[in-house]
Amino acid sequence: MTSPSNEPIQQLIEKVASFVETAQRLIYQSKIVDVTALEIKTAQLCEALEKLPPNESKPLVPTVEKLFKSIEQLEKDLDMQHDAVTERLQFSDTHVNPLMAQEVTEEDE
Repeated sequence: MTSPSNEPIQQLIEKVASFVETAQRLIYQSKIVDVTALEIKTAQLCEALEKLPPNESKPLVPTVEKLFKSIEQLEKDLDMQHDAVTERLQFSDTHVNPLMAQEVTEEDE
């Protein structure tokens, strides 16, 4: 159970978790995700957790560990998405864009 003094931290954990879940959902919908806000929110969370005395932070450990695992999975999902986009771009570079293609005839040579 969370103490009343931990309520703002618990809310911050929930916000970060919600961001991670939304980002993962968007990745699986093949949408590009900007995770810049995640860095800011996790930095705020870490600062808040560092300020807590051990007896108040201990009940938050399971929740923070679960959040950490979610963030690790998001990192893997982002890597997967990056690899897929990179592969598509490399594939596109090897083919002629039909809008830029010109017909070559013997007279042009």
